[in-house]
Amino acid sequence: MQNKFLQKWLPIATIAFAGMFLSEILIWNVFNFNNVFVNQKPQAAVVFIISGLLVYFSVFVVFIDVIQRFKIKDTVGVLLLGSIYGLFLESLSSTVYQAGFGPKILELWFVRIAFTGLSWHPIIDFFLLFILIKLIFKRKINLQNDKLTLREGVVAGVFVFFWVVWTYAKWLLVKLPAGVPLGVQLIGLLYPIVVFGILLYLVFKYSKNYVPNKILNWKSYLLFFAILFFYSYQMFSRLPNKFSFFSIYIVIVFYLWLLVLHLNCTRTNKKTSFYEDLFPILSEFSILKYFKLSILVVSLFILMQVVIAILKIQFLMTIVSGVFYLLFLAFSLLFPMFVVCKIVFCLISKPSHGD
Repeated sequence: MQNKFLQKWLPIATIAFAGMFLSEILIWNVFNFNNVFVNQKPQAAVVFIISGLLVYFSVFVVFIDVIQRFKIKDTVGVLLLGSIYGLFLESLSSTVYQAGFGPKILELWFVRIAFTGLSWHPIIDFFLLFILIKLIFKRKINLQNDKLTLREGVVAGVFVFFWVVWTYAKWLLVKLPAGVPLGVQLIGLLYPIVVFGILLYLVFKYSKNYVPNKILNWKSYLLFFAILFFYSYQMFSRLPNKFSFFSIYIVIVFYLWLLVLHLNCTRTNKKTSFYEDLFPILSEFSILKYFKLSILVVSLFILMQVVIAILKIQFLMTIVSGVFYLLFLAFSLLFPMFVVCKIVFCLISKPSHGD
């Protein structure tokens, strides 16, 4: 019984933790944590992290259940669901309700819901997250071979560069003019590496032969919805403009409508979902290999920061992050337009009942 419990929930916990890292730390959204870490006791920082983990775990449980229940498998369907996931996460964040630039829609600035809700979240910590976990589980990222290859080193370098770039983002430097504090950077580096390694080790140990079936029953839904309702109400009660809170849910309903239409257009007899494709786990877990990769990532991160400081090219990193930012904004505009066109074409080309 205990093994079955761990077999089912450990992969979800691993995905949720990785999702929190990709959502918050990869982009260095650490303002609130920094305030708690600097101005309050260390215990408060621990409570802050645990609270965030509870939110991400609850959100991923619900959304993985949706993927599994409706056998969502195609890229467009997953990205649409990821957009709903992103909008919901942003509904719990004070940032999305603040003033921005550009057009204002339903008491919300477009850029506030576009980045990160409709771009970073669906792409990075939803779609690509599942791809990453699949590559690990299916031995495409070889964690069972102790040897570190040149190809793996190059991939690690690209990943670290992308991570480093965001420490120089303009919007981050506005709030933290001196940059992300060294202590916060060290926590952001070491904490996810250690915890993700522990979770992977446990997943490979207990979930080796797991094949997903049903994720949640109605009692479980009540529990996780109660947790998410609590956090939603906390945010709602702090907002001076209550309508802006409901505005996000209007956008969520629009994306939910797009998802339903898309699923109706692509309805097939799918037997597996995007989540099921992660299993069964084919790889093994080498602690030595993971340790080598971790050392490489930490070393590259420190080296790149030192080189940037010596060459004084921080402004160049800010420009690069700005280019990435614009690309994410472009996705938030073009993706729904693409989906609408795809749905319209589907409806037009669908044979009528009289044919």
